[in-house]
Amino acid sequence: MVVAGMLTLGVPQQIERPEPVPVMLSASISQTSVMPDHPVRTGVTPPVPAVENRQNNSPQQQPSRKTGKPRRTVAPSAAPAPMTVFAESGPEQEAAPVDGLVRELLEAAKTRRTAQRENPVPPPPEVLPVPPLPPPDQSASPGLEDYPLHIREAISTTGALVVSSLQKDLNHRRRRLFNEYFNRIHENGIHHHFAHGFIDILAELPPEHPLNSPHLRTFIDFEILTDGTVGEVRVTRSSGNPVFDAGAMAAIYDSAPFPEPPRSILSWNRRVYVNWGFYRDQRHCGVFNAEPYILERPPRTRIVRSTGGAFFQ
Repeated sequence: MVVAGMLTLGVPQQIERPEPVPVMLSASISQTSVMPDHPVRTGVTPPVPAVENRQNNSPQQQPSRKTGKPRRTVAPSAAPAPMTVFAESGPEQEAAPVDGLVRELLEAAKTRRTAQRENPVPPPPEVLPVPPLPPPDQSASPGLEDYPLHIREAISTTGALVVSSLQKDLNHRRRRLFNEYFNRIHENGIHHHFAHGFIDILAELPPEHPLNSPHLRTFIDFEILTDGTVGEVRVTRSSGNPVFDAGAMAAIYDSAPFPEPPRSILSWNRRVYVNWGFYRDQRHCGVFNAEPYILERPPRTRIVRSTGGAFFQ
């Protein structure tokens, strides 16, 4: 039995093996493409293509269960789209190219982070409490003794400088000439010395100071000679505060000499008469506060002599 077995093993026997069935795979399945814009997926099994018959190059048809006849199979009109298989990424895998603008943005962000680590932003400075302001110095307020003697004497004399019975009615032409002349003397001096001089000094005083009362107002009569100098000045309506009256009168004296007045607005004695108002509120010393006058020649007086003496008539 051993010999027979050895003889049996020594004799080559022909073993019939089934012939392999050729399988046609799509060319894209064997290729591996990497998509850097998507995550890497592994373990994807490509679909198995249909097995073709060598005789008629058509897919094998399964017989129908009811009739036993082969089923009608419609061949696809176009080849299936190639499937992309994502390969695993490793250290040896080259990085996908990045767009130039994206690379610049990433490098700029990296530079900013490095600069912040090396030069951190200092904390904000400590805010110190503001010390309270000292109380205003009441001694800095202007007083009547700060003005010259002629102004102190002028504010003590009150009364109208112009006699109402001698005033002449002004026509439209003369009023227009008066307004033009008053605008010139207002811009050249009165507004500067009163609004930007005296009022600015009062603004530095406390709001409750008597000189900052918005009800203060004074009206002053003054005359202008032909050469622009100031003649007599009187307070016709006092504000009740002599310092405010003196400040308004000082603005008139400091603004002189004025421009020479036109002849058509002169009175009989070749002088210009005006009553100007000065306010502590926003009106200040505007031209609308000025009222002009033209005086007529007063009647002549006659001396009548009698036995009892002489008197004026």
